[in-house]
Amino acid sequence: MDKQEAIGFAGSTLVTGFVPGTTEGASDKLEALVGIAFDVATWTGSTCAMRKSAVVQLPALAEVVSMEINGTKFKCGLDQQFAVVNYRPYDVSEGRVVLDPARKLALKRARDLRSGDMIFCPGAKDKDKSSGLTYSRVSKHRVQHLKVPERMYSLGTMEKLGMPFLLPGNIVTSSWKDHG
Repeated sequence: MDKQEAIGFAGSTLVTGFVPGTTEGASDKLEALVGIAFDVATWTGSTCAMRKSAVVQLPALAEVVSMEINGTKFKCGLDQQFAVVNYRPYDVSEGRVVLDPARKLALKRARDLRSGDMIFCPGAKDKDKSSGLTYSRVSKHRVQHLKVPERMYSLGTMEKLGMPFLLPGNIVTSSWKDHG
């Protein structure tokens, strides 16, 4: 991970996971999960799977993206990546990671997203006709310049850093460039 990358989510961002020894999923804020091992839903490239995970505290950012997808509102770093359905090669971020070229699924930086973009959300009600992938649209998006920098947090799996994970609403996102 480059130190210059503006990744992660605000500490108030909810994530649903399973703490070992429990049977029920619980949503909690990222900032409350630092130092706690838990299982979280990830996207493997073809299906959702539960993986061991940990929350990492990142530097505070003075410039963030505030957005809403499928009713879920959050703030994230400019370089946080989201899985975009039916991307156009010229419209995907520099340094992009193409997850599935046959179905036109790629990661796009938060700074480059626009209202109306189709974010891959397994199980969502809307389905792209050309790829067959389900999605939710970005309904609100803006870059904010904060007077007081906000601490960011990222989620990574223990088995494989860079595994795209799911936010509430099954929004597929990733903080890491190396998804190999």
